Amino acid sequence: MIILFIITVLLLIPFYFLWRNGKTHNFQLELLKKISESAEDDIRNNKDWKWRYKEFNKVSYNKILYSFKGFKPENYWNDLSFLEIDKISK
Repeated sequence: MIILFIITVLLLIPFYFLWRNGKTHNFQLELLKKISESAEDDIRNNKDWKWRYKEFNKVSYNKILYSFKGFKPENYWNDLSFLEIDKISK
């Protein structure tokens, strides 16, 4: 019985990480869309735009994938100014 449980768990773990991988991809894709919108505004206004992507890259894909914090930017980045959430949500 215990062996059956262990085998079941070992078979389900890869499926969980496949699901989590897809969620992580979609989470980062949405963030990149928001950053791109803000960066386009920065380019139009002759401001520095590269800092937004540098801030985004401070948290690796694997850190998001293997953590159990949930898919919210505030769980991974301390400073969310690179997202300009107030401006985008309006």
